[in-house]
Amino acid sequence: MDLKVTERFTRTDEQTILYEFTLDDPTTYTQTWGGEVPFRKYDDLL
Repeated sequence: MDLKVTERFTRTDEQTILYEFTLDDPTTYTQTWGGEVPFRKYDDLL
């Protein structure tokens, strides 16, 4: 299995954590792909 997943969590400010991910699997995909999702503070929970 050649799948490699990289995840990164970065606090961008007091209210937000940015979750970034990349997937690299040359046996399944022709190129690396990924995305990002911002998590915002809600009711004092982060």
